[in-house]
Amino acid sequence: MPVLALTEAAPLLSARGALIGLDLGTKTIGVATSDPDRRLATAVERELIAADVSRGKRKAVVDQHAAVFILQGALDRLARIAE
Repeated sequence: MPVLALTEAAPLLSARGALIGLDLGTKTIGVATSDPDRRLATAVERELIAADVSRGKRKAVVDQHAAVFILQGALDRLARIAE
């Protein structure tokens, strides 16, 4: 599948549906998902805090945080394109 710029991919996307963001690290891959309305990206930190996971163990999910920032930036850009 070809890699497209977000501005090129936007017209090809359906109006609704979750998107995923990936942070392709050298050792691990961070993954984030959006809500179906594509307004908010979510990593796993909230769930880990709710599950009382220690800070040290949460630190291991840095790649997920990066994926969230990547996906949130794309969601914000898509919202501006649609306006």
